[in-house]
Amino acid sequence: MILRVQVMKPILAFLICLLALLGCEADNLDQPSEALAATDYPEGFCYDLSGSWEMISMKVTTPDTSYAVDQLEQPTLKVLNETHWMFIRQSAEEFVFAQGGPYKIEDGAYTEIVGYSAEPGNIDQEYVFECRLEGDSLWHHRGDLGNMFVDEVWRRVESEESM
Repeated sequence: MILRVQVMKPILAFLICLLALLGCEADNLDQPSEALAATDYPEGFCYDLSGSWEMISMKVTTPDTSYAVDQLEQPTLKVLNETHWMFIRQSAEEFVFAQGGPYKIEDGAYTEIVGYSAEPGNIDQEYVFECRLEGDSLWHHRGDLGNMFVDEVWRRVESEESM
């Protein structure tokens, strides 16, 4: 019975995050992000992040050290719709982490507001990132997460229909 609960806990956390992301209503939000035409912004500006993204690199810097996260060991997927984000990180053997909530894009900054998390202490935190797109397929964001600074690069996951 204990093994079944340990296996089901990460699956349940992922499903809750996914359902929250897919089921959010815009009238329950402060200010939804708006996807505008690329011509309205300078090149590289983050304006429409909707879709699925896979992390291709992550560098973490703390007061004591700096290290890179091996994406082959802990693949990470982030999904955004017009109003919400969620991500899940999972190693081959176990669930590692998931969280999500609303987001906003203002003045070139991408801000994640944590509404649900595998780490309850993260709820209601706001993380502000510098944001830059390379074309439509690479998304760079970097920012201070309290006790660490992260520099991440994400690649848009193409749907099978567009391949």
